[in-house]
Amino acid sequence: MFNKTEIVPKRSDTMTYFEAAFASIKSDLCDIADTYLCIAYKVHEIDVRIRKDGKKCKYKNIVEACETELGFKKSTTYNMLNIVKTYGVDDKGRISYQQLCTYSHYSYSQLVEMLSLGSAQRSEIKPDTSVSAIRMLKKSNEKDEPKTFQTSGKSDTSVEKTETFRTFGNSDHVYEIKSFFEDGELFIEVDDEFTEEVDVFTDDLCDFYSALGTASSQHYLTGADFESFPPDKLEERFKTIMAVYRQAYNSYYNQLERENKSAV
Repeated sequence: MFNKTEIVPKRSDTMTYFEAAFASIKSDLCDIADTYLCIAYKVHEIDVRIRKDGKKCKYKNIVEACETELGFKKSTTYNMLNIVKTYGVDDKGRISYQQLCTYSHYSYSQLVEMLSLGSAQRSEIKPDTSVSAIRMLKKSNEKDEPKTFQTSGKSDTSVEKTETFRTFGNSDHVYEIKSFFEDGELFIEVDDEFTEEVDVFTDDLCDFYSALGTASSQHYLTGADFESFPPDKLEERFKTIMAVYRQAYNSYYNQLERENKSAV
């Protein structure tokens, strides 16, 4: 896929953490069919490091870092992170490479397709299941599942409802919230737009936290900090996040109340 002599820089003792980390990934990219889980885990580790370094890091976020150093599209980076966060969580709730490797018999494409499936549906997928078969399973589930909640009778199957709504203000976006039951438990799924909004806002809050000089004995703000973090802008973005979260919160408890009444 890649030629190592063309894309992998020679390792040296003067390399920074990020130079060494991306050099390692570039080496793995040459054999991506066998090392994609390792690549995904390393991307996760770099993401953690970028968040930890905050404003001191030369990359704004992991998306920018992977685009600059590896030429990854935003979707590829998010897929890598979601693979680790979905399949790499052990019994203690911690992300580990050992746990992630339990999925080494699955291909990258299979794991990406399985991300949108629930845990029960994922258990139906075997290492020899084709990507096209996984997509057919997803389409079959979407076709067979009711699009509205039952108003009477307790259902053991997953019932689904999608709400679309718009927030107003400086950031005018349309968001989707999906409610569904799985194994008797109610879930509220938010869309990628909201997740990215929270992710970017969190990055900016980390920058704001670093700007306060938390690692030193002096805590002060400069003109550059006030220009970077205008209070009205921060407040507007937080209100947008809270508007979506409140909608999800209300959807959960309203549906839970309806389900409990239907079971009586």
